[in-house]
Amino acid sequence: MRKTVHNKFSEEVEKFIVTEYLSGKNQKEIANQLNTYNTSIRRVLLRNNIPLISSAERWSNRDNVFDNMSEEAQYWIGFLAADGGIHSKSNKIYLGSSEKDHAHLELYSKFVKAPIKRVYNKTYDIYETRVIFRDKIIKDFLVDIGITPNKSKTLKLSIPINRHILRGVFDGDGYARKNKGYIEIATASENFKNQISDFLYSENIHHTIHKNTETLFIIGVYKKTECKKLYELFYNNATIFLERKKRVLSPFYGENQ
Repeated sequence: MRKTVHNKFSEEVEKFIVTEYLSGKNQKEIANQLNTYNTSIRRVLLRNNIPLISSAERWSNRDNVFDNMSEEAQYWIGFLAADGGIHSKSNKIYLGSSEKDHAHLELYSKFVKAPIKRVYNKTYDIYETRVIFRDKIIKDFLVDIGITPNKSKTLKLSIPINRHILRGVFDGDGYARKNKGYIEIATASENFKNQISDFLYSENIHHTIHKNTETLFIIGVYKKTECKKLYELFYNNATIFLERKKRVLSPFYGENQ
């Protein structure tokens, strides 16, 4: 379909363009939203004295955002350990989720300073949210701590698991069971299963381990007293977590329980 040519935008639309650009969207993305051309967006930005930034400059990572091991960094390390991907032949780092978690992955997008995209998955006939970027320093760091290419069966972190890392793992590969309040984490790595189990024992949280397939381990916390301990470990004074999973568990273990 032929795009609409806008010789002039209203003041309201121009403000929208500027706001979207400053929030991180590029000229092409904004043009697609408004069914117009990149050059039209460019003219608006220049007219409003907005410095134009190349794609490479906009999404470059000038330092390793994980290096300070803040709560946010530790959380996303856990999430990447569960749901992330590292390309074996390039410096590409991938994290994806279902479309319902788009707002959550926007937090990751801002953290790593990389673009977020909504992508149609033909295989499963669904839309997904993806954040993909290339950064050698970050890739080397992640590989060094155990998040390697083809990690699903070999994952073993070289840094201690703590509550923030485990919360990220839970949000990536965990289950908050509705109507029961059970908490489960899945992994195909026997080493990682053992690391999670050792950490839970160190926190005096009783749990069980079983396989639901030949290759997938399930670490399960089913007793209500133990689930409450883990809930509090996850969420007390936490600043980043997947809201929808906490909402499932809160009626069982929240402040009023």
